[in-house]
Formats: sequence, C-alpha cells, structure tokens
Amino acid sequence: MPERADPKFIDQIYDEVALWCTTPEIGAATIVAMACDALVAGLDGEGLIAVAATSVGHEDWNFDGSIEAMLAELGREFPGRSTPIAQSGAVRAMCRRCLTGTFTPRELARWTHVVVGHSGAPEAQLLVELDDAYDTVDYTKETKGDLDQSVIEEARRLTS
Repeated sequence: MPERADPKFIDQIYDEVALWCTTPEIGAATIVAMACDALVAGLDGEGLIAVAATSVGHEDWNFDGSIEAMLAELGREFPGRSTPIAQSGAVRAMCRRCLTGTFTPRELARWTHVVVGHSGAPEAQLLVELDDAYDTVDYTKETKGDLDQSVIEEARRLTS
C-alpha cells in the first residue's frame, strides 16, 4: 500500500463494507465509488481493482471474495455479517450519512434500533435508547429537537 494511504479513508471504506454486511439492501454503490477513489489516490491491488470494476447492480452472492481481497490489501479483515464488529462499523457509516444530511437523526436512531438492537454493539446503545425516546417524546419534557440534537452529538462522538 502506498505511503499516501489515508488511514481515515481506509476506515471509512471498512465502515461502508460493514454497513453493506449488516444492511445489504443499502447496496454496494458507495463501496464501489470508494474503491475507485482509492485507485485514483494511488492505492493498488487486485481486490481493489475488482471492487472498483464491479457494477453497482452486482449481486451480493458473488461480491464477498472481492471485498475480502480489497480489505486485506488495505490491511483490514472482513467484518462478517451482522457481527458486533460489523455493527460498530455500520453505525459509524450511518452516523456519517446522518451528519451529511443523507439520513435524519430520527432515521439514524431507528435504523440503529432495528439493525443493532438492545443486545448489539455496546457503543451503539445510546442511539438505540434515543430511538425509544422518540417513541415517547410526546409524554416527556424533551422535544423532538432535543432528541435530534442528542443523536447528532452521538453521531459526532462515534465518528471522531
């Protein structure tokens, strides 16, 4: 791997793979685009090239090998499907999407509750609890705006 490989960028690629592993219906378009960006940045490898050359409509069943090879070239291990490690990475990827406005704070909290749940990755539990709080906001002193701000603060913390 070239010297100019940005560890944060590699972490973001890993997190997107983790998101795809936990929520395959999200699709692989972001992973493919990031693989293309990595090639442009000077990274190289057969796995990375294979992922970058993949159609965004590619079927999930034949993509794992290319993803695993790409991650190995980037010094990372495949997170597996719905493992706590995959959940952690997926939550960070979804937090980034929330912080860029792709998902609302409420959508992030709900997704985390559905995908991670109360018994999943420990670092995601505040987001899970915030989803519960949204469900009862009409009966508390908190407002939806308060909860949105709490989710955004947690998303920032998890991605810093």
